[in-house]
Amino acid sequence: MDPASTPLALRDITDEDLSWVIKSHRDLYTREYGFDGSFVHAVEAALEAFARQRDPRRDGGWVAWHNATRVGSILCGRSDEADSACIRLFLLTPGYRGLGLGRLMLEHALAFARSAGYRQVKVSTYTAHAAACVLYRRMGFSLEASVPTHAFGRDLIEAHLRRDLAG
Repeated sequence: MDPASTPLALRDITDEDLSWVIKSHRDLYTREYGFDGSFVHAVEAALEAFARQRDPRRDGGWVAWHNATRVGSILCGRSDEADSACIRLFLLTPGYRGLGLGRLMLEHALAFARSAGYRQVKVSTYTAHAAACVLYRRMGFSLEASVPTHAFGRDLIEAHLRRDLAG
């Protein structure tokens, strides 16, 4: 079945989704980027912190569904700056890329951030995630810093991006 020909839905993340988010991140980042086992621990820590500290007025999480199949995830919530939200664990499975769903997911998260009163949104990613970097730039994010790092068993360049929500 062609994913573009059937409806896709974005639903609030539930406890039942958490194991899928962990597994999908582990599988995809191991296969596509060669990340080691430390990556799954970082994903687990991010989800645990989200679940423990979640304030539904300030923190949102969603899973993208195609029929009865999970195909993506995105979190948006508090960062280390009071007026800034942070995008985390944004993933779209390979068969659903290039259809505009990633853009819809990011638009949803930005609308949530705006309605929650945040003035800007931050995201940290790696330049190896070329498609994500292009999407962020197209959606108005600007690069604040690029930092060489060694993470998850790889030499990477971490990109820190930010977007104002004014207007």
